[in-house]
Amino acid sequence: MKKAFERLIKIIQNIVFGQKIQMDELFENWLQQKEKEAKEGKIKLKTLENYQRQLRLHLIPMLGDYPVCEITTNVLQDFVTCLEEETELSPATIRNIFGRLTTVLKKAHGDGVIFENPCTNVVLPK
Repeated sequence: MKKAFERLIKIIQNIVFGQKIQMDELFENWLQQKEKEAKEGKIKLKTLENYQRQLRLHLIPMLGDYPVCEITTNVLQDFVTCLEEETELSPATIRNIFGRLTTVLKKAHGDGVIFENPCTNVVLPK
């Protein structure tokens, strides 16, 4: 209960004081954690390289300049549509990239940076 209360306080503080964390900062912080996990042997180096490539090629260029508070389900649906229409990526690859984004935003939600994860209702290609 105490942890939930502390998380709620942090979310309210972010809203009231207008904390403007950029998506690229979230991506970089998440990636630093994964690099640490790779050094500790918790994830494979190949997995880390895949994460780095997904962030560098798709997530940071397309979403990095957004403040986290402006990331909505509609923005993310547009992101998926753009990947579908403007790249030659397979539906499986798009789902994989989106999975990485979901993981980053899930951590932001758990850390109290965002109130809810906007990835929830995004329709992905089949």
